[in-house]
Amino acid sequence: MCLIFIYTDPSPPKNGYRMVAVSNRDEFYSRPAKRAFHCKENNLVGGQDLEKGREGGMWFGISLKQTDAFQFRLGCVLNLLGDDLQTDLEGRGAVVPNFLKTDLTSDEYLETLKEHQYNAYNFITIELKRDCVITSHHTNKPFSCEKFEGKQVLGFGNSTTSVPLQKVVNGRAKFKEIIRSCGNVTKHELIKQLTQLLKHQEKYLPDPELARRTPWFNDLASIYVRKLDVEYGTRTHSILLIDYDWNVDFVELAMEEPIDANQPTWKTFNFNARL
Repeated sequence: MCLIFIYTDPSPPKNGYRMVAVSNRDEFYSRPAKRAFHCKENNLVGGQDLEKGREGGMWFGISLKQTDAFQFRLGCVLNLLGDDLQTDLEGRGAVVPNFLKTDLTSDEYLETLKEHQYNAYNFITIELKRDCVITSHHTNKPFSCEKFEGKQVLGFGNSTTSVPLQKVVNGRAKFKEIIRSCGNVTKHELIKQLTQLLKHQEKYLPDPELARRTPWFNDLASIYVRKLDVEYGTRTHSILLIDYDWNVDFVELAMEEPIDANQPTWKTFNFNARL
């Protein structure tokens, strides 16, 4: 289980933001991962999967490489619940870094995905240009793509966009309230509010779609997930801000490994840049 909330505005006020994106990564605590870092070789920022056979995969990452086509790009992959997993397919995490390392537009890159076989996923990309911003949502079951341009408040989770999970619907509403006043608070306070959203533990039930997709529906109905009996839950928060002046702030809060399920230690990574 994972989710992402996105705000975009290509023409923000001087005290506003061009982009705000926040995401939770839910995973088994035993799965090894590298916390977010800046790879200077390809100018990517994000964490990496270290699971054997899935090394190098990313769940949320950004590229600071600038071309004539874009100033900034973000990629995020979310699994689709309820689909039978096939262990012999390529790891879905590769979809994110492979996109961020190329100079292809999202449309061009999505065409290349038709050549690969992955378990079911939602793949979200954001391409930020000087005068516009395009968010794309792509799924491979069935293969389709939606585009959202300009000023938007969006939310995506582990179901199709036609039937969103209740925690995505309610989380998006809470996210929208935070965004509504983001120009009136400090950046530090905004990050604090966004972190509180990502740690929100209210269960949004009933949720027929979530119940249809998984027997764990009761444990997975909140934005922040904690299922201690199988040592699974939210273990990484990612926060991305790009303000009016093109200042980039990437904040990751991640559980330190090995993870103590009952008393986890959280480590913070901060990265700043100017586009």
